[in-house]
Amino acid sequence: MKSRKEIARLANELTQALEQSTDDKVFLKIVAYGKDALDKRQIAPQIIMEKMVTASYEAVLRGKGKIKMSAETLAIVKQMEELSRTRSILPFRRYDPWD
Repeated sequence: MKSRKEIARLANELTQALEQSTDDKVFLKIVAYGKDALDKRQIAPQIIMEKMVTASYEAVLRGKGKIKMSAETLAIVKQMEELSRTRSILPFRRYDPWD
């Protein structure tokens, strides 16, 4: 289990890496949503990562061959998926992901 600060830091790093790895407009919209949500600090980073991963996969599947994901972008999305499943320590107390 990771600390909440570490999860938030990793979420920011992965969002930056995703932005640098792609130049597709659809993925840049997903990154913009992620950055905005992480800056607002209203939703847990794991939830934001889960939404970004889902949106990325949906964009590729619904794009019907028009939108492609490079190997580097796919690796970053897989790391984001792993982070979205991570839980912080002491889940039985009031959950504030930014402390």
